[in-house]
Formats: sequence, C-alpha cells, structure tokens
Amino acid sequence: MSESISSIMLTSALFLLMFSLLASFLIVTNNVASEYEKVRFNDIANYIARNLIDLTTLSYESSYDSISLGIVLQIPTEVNNKGYSISIIKENNIYEVLVMSDTNSFIYGKAPLWAANGTQIQPSRTVTIPSLGTVYCKSKIYSGTEKIVVWATKQNGVIVVGIGTLNR
Repeated sequence: MSESISSIMLTSALFLLMFSLLASFLIVTNNVASEYEKVRFNDIANYIARNLIDLTTLSYESSYDSISLGIVLQIPTEVNNKGYSISIIKENNIYEVLVMSDTNSFIYGKAPLWAANGTQIQPSRTVTIPSLGTVYCKSKIYSGTEKIVVWATKQNGVIVVGIGTLNR
C-alpha cells in the first residue's frame, strides 16, 4: 500500500513540475513577444515622425508661399500577426506619433514631433497633394490600410501637417 501511495505522490509531483515548467515557458515567451512588439511599434512611430519632421522642415525652408508635400509610407500591415493603430497625440504640450497594439493597449510605441505652439496638426480634412492626389486626413489610421500618407502644406507661412489615406 505504501508503494502505491509513494508512486502516486511522485507522479503528482512530476505532473506539477511539468505544469510549472510549461507555465514558466509561456510567461517568458509572452514577455519576449511583448518586448518585440514594443520595439517594432517604436520603429514604426519613429519612421512616421521622421517623415513628418522632414516634410515640415522642407515646408519651412521653402521659399514658396504655398506648397503641399506628401509621402506614401511603407509600413508593415501587422506586427507579430497583430494589428495596430496610428495616431498623432498631444501629451504635455508636445505632439507625438502613437502606434498602439489593437489587442493590448499597454503595448505601444511613441515618437516625439515638436512642441504644440508651432506647426498645426490637422486630424480631419481633405487636402490635395499635386504629386500624389487627394488625401483624406484622419485622426486614427489602422494597420492594413492601403496607401497611408503623411503630408504637409504651407499657406502664407502657416504650416499644417497630418496623416491620412490616399484616394487615387
């Protein structure tokens, strides 16, 4: 009788050990995947911010009173088989590009743009970029959207920028 009890206890301990190892493995892989997604979202946010800053700088430096510039972005449709959203937010009086996971709001990437007292951000409007066509500006764009565009216009010294989708 005591042999059967000890074998049951040892088998139970073995199952408990296997379950503990499996749970530890799942926790570690989930943390690694989350960190990977954060890095990728930061890369995407920095890419978008860099293009917005470049367009803004070109507009400021231009000798023309009126100019419209745009760039079609080349960004992934998903990160780690998950979708995400892109928006421009204002936090602590600084505009930032925010790229956030659709499945977990704690996984995101941000990139700063500039202080909120200069260039204006336009969340909704239609703008025509001569080299691209009509851009529909949006406050939030979801991954998988085709032809995501960052743009800048200068009218009489006032520069307005934003993100949107191209309708060609």
